[in-house]
Order: sequence, then C-alpha cells, then structure tokens
Amino acid sequence: MRAYCQAADENWPLFSFHMLSMHRFLPFYQEDGKDPVSVVESLVKRAMVDAELPPADPRILASMAIGVVVQTALNRAYGRFTEPLSAHAALMSAAAQAVLFAR
Repeated sequence: MRAYCQAADENWPLFSFHMLSMHRFLPFYQEDGKDPVSVVESLVKRAMVDAELPPADPRILASMAIGVVVQTALNRAYGRFTEPLSAHAALMSAAAQAVLFAR
C-alpha cells in the first residue's frame, strides 16, 4: 500500500490521468497475467494456498481490496481531499486487510 501511494504521490498528474482514462482502453485489453488485477489475484490465491488467508474466491477478494485503493484515489482526484495518498496508506492498508479477512 505504501509503495502504491508513494508512486501516486510522486507524479499525481500522470497517475490521475492514467486512473481516470484507463477505461477508455478496455476494448484493447488482453489478459496476460501481468496486469495489476491478475497480479493481486495471484497474490491472494497464493496466500490462501499458504493458509495466510481464509479460503474464498480470490477474484472477488482481489477486486474488493483493489477497490479500497482505487476509490480512495478517485476521491482525491475528484478533490474530496487534497493531502497525498501516502498520508492515508496505513488506514487504506487496514481496510484492505479487513476485506481480505472478512467472512
């Protein structure tokens, strides 16, 4: 979470442009397992195999955890708050963990 927030904070204009325009490219998307969502799904699945997370659908948990991050970043882009994402990394991390362990 800290690394994600730091990357966003280092070049907020570029990050927010990407975040706000990425849906325009969905028709060109080809899943190759290297996209961020697939990487998070793989990490969640591995954590379940290693018994670090309780069993569940890794696709759903990954999307919910990513939602914590993306929705927070979107609210910053919309001007609902102005401080860097890094200021909220600990809370965002706790929220993502709550999602991952919720049953």
